Amino acid sequence: MTRKLYYVEWIDASSLTGSWQQERDVKDLAATPIKTVGWAVKETKDELVLVSSWSPDCVDGNICIPRRAIVRTKILAGLSIP
Repeated sequence: MTRKLYYVEWIDASSLTGSWQQERDVKDLAATPIKTVGWAVKETKDELVLVSSWSPDCVDGNICIPRRAIVRTKILAGLSIP
């Protein structure tokens, strides 16, 4: 099976950590631009699921990115993965 290696630029939500915050502290929050590289394990019209590592039985470093959050994608390579 051939998997595509993607470079993805997308926008993520952001928040302050902890519990209750002062309103003045959250007024400067903004969505965060993210850059991710990973092998596609699922591609639909609504989402792109990537992983960063493979073993014979498992994958690791998984993320599901909603398509509506994606700004840009570039396919870096295709690789046959057993």
